[in-house]
Amino acid sequence: MSHVIDVASSDRHTVKPWFGGKTKVAPIVLDLADAGFPLIGGRLDIPQKDALPVLVYKAGRHVVSVFVRATEGAPPSGSTTINGFSILSWSEDGLAYSAVSDADSAELQAFQRAFAAARRALP
Repeated sequence: MSHVIDVASSDRHTVKPWFGGKTKVAPIVLDLADAGFPLIGGRLDIPQKDALPVLVYKAGRHVVSVFVRATEGAPPSGSTTINGFSILSWSEDGLAYSAVSDADSAELQAFQRAFAAARRALP
């Protein structure tokens, strides 16, 4: 993977505004360092016609890329493995998330629990 980060920062107050005007979705950027998943930055990916925000976290020696998009139709959920990459998808508050990593599915599930807990703790 050659395109891991466009904006390198562990500060969510730097990463979140960087996405401003670049995507249709304003991602919620969470600080998960205390849970063992430090933010390392963000990037834009264009898998189809629109740019998607991607939040990038570390999970030990692995990178977790979290793709964020508006929920359309039935929200995605569940996990799978494709070509050695674990993918975990869930939705919350009108946004769909897909976490992709070469970490195992248990690590991604721990990440998703930390993400959900931090999301619930927001004011």
